[in-house]
Amino acid sequence: MTRIVLDDTVLALLPQSDKVIEICDAQGNVRGVFQAVHSLDEISLEPAISEEEMRWRAAQPLHGRQLSEIIADLESRK
Repeated sequence: MTRIVLDDTVLALLPQSDKVIEICDAQGNVRGVFQAVHSLDEISLEPAISEEEMRWRAAQPLHGRQLSEIIADLESRK
């Protein structure tokens, strides 16, 4: 994990709430997200879904088409 230390000016911009905040560059591109925690005990790297849900999602068929199918479809429209 990389640690970035913010100065007091930047820290003052971060709301004192539990909401997720997007961190953007000057062009408006999202560079990351921030969520304040009250203690290190609140940090969880576990997914918000259960193992059962992850297994179910992994078992679902993939949707979409092959690139060759898309190209053939577009070429047939000419």
